[in-house]
Amino acid sequence: MRVLVITTEWPTPQQPFRVPFLTRQIELLQNRGIELEIFHFEGKKNPINYLKAYFAFLKKIRKKKYDLVHAQWGQSALPALFSDLPLIITFRGSDLQGITNSKGTYSVLGKILYKISCFGAGKAHAVMLVSASMRKLLPDINDAKIKIVPSGVNLNLFSPLNSLDCRLKLGFDAQKKIILFGGDPERTDKRYYLANEALSYIDKRFDIELLTVKNIEQVNMPLYINAANLVLLTSKHEGSPNIIKEALACNKPVVSVNVGDVAERIRNVRGSWVVEDTPQSIAAAITRVLDSKDEYESRSSVLELDENLITDQIINIYKQLLK
Repeated sequence: MRVLVITTEWPTPQQPFRVPFLTRQIELLQNRGIELEIFHFEGKKNPINYLKAYFAFLKKIRKKKYDLVHAQWGQSALPALFSDLPLIITFRGSDLQGITNSKGTYSVLGKILYKISCFGAGKAHAVMLVSASMRKLLPDINDAKIKIVPSGVNLNLFSPLNSLDCRLKLGFDAQKKIILFGGDPERTDKRYYLANEALSYIDKRFDIELLTVKNIEQVNMPLYINAANLVLLTSKHEGSPNIIKEALACNKPVVSVNVGDVAERIRNVRGSWVVEDTPQSIAAAITRVLDSKDEYESRSSVLELDENLITDQIINIYKQLLK
């Protein structure tokens, strides 16, 4: 089976650790015997770049035979929408939910992207959504075409580790209460300001550090997660946030606003909280976690997301499409 993966997001020399969930998925599929090639282009919100990608895509599929095309994110599918090859599109979040501007509100560009994504979903032979919560965003697409396939979790990598040992390795203060922020603080849709505002409502008896991580190699992320007291997510929207699933795999408490599939993931998990997106509600949940002396087990809640099981699902979808 020969698959062409088309994506606007891929590691670059400047950002070598981008989209680790996608690079890992590709690696696992290749290890299972799927012949995959990556067609990476950078749209950069410029129609000319998409037009260039369209002609480059046509040239590529004329030179080599592929069985199907798998586009990652709605915008990535644009160059492939009018080819005769079977097309799968994976929607991961902002391609359907919108793009926030510098003020943190949804932009006109995001609304255009949503329209493009809906058009692409209509043209695609199969649609993968990373969470069931995104289904309502494609009301006109037949259920038979839609598959819910979240990104898998590397359970061998993300596992419980001794918190003090992790802090020593990273050079962190052993006494601080460390809150790991689940997102890029520079992205307005992650609402770093809301996390900071929430901290202002927490009792000063806690010596808190709000830790952010960016451009960290995936192999080191378990150290940061296990070093923290909890993982905090304050995003305006999400598809299926990987940091939450990875935290659960490490038995770390989670405090999150109700986005994506977070509520589904921690529905039966003691010690983790889904809260209203107000600083007071977030602060109250953080305080409950920091005050607790209990150790919680959450790893069992993500066993069904083992990356090998998710790889099986993707391969089955490929096979069904080519019947």
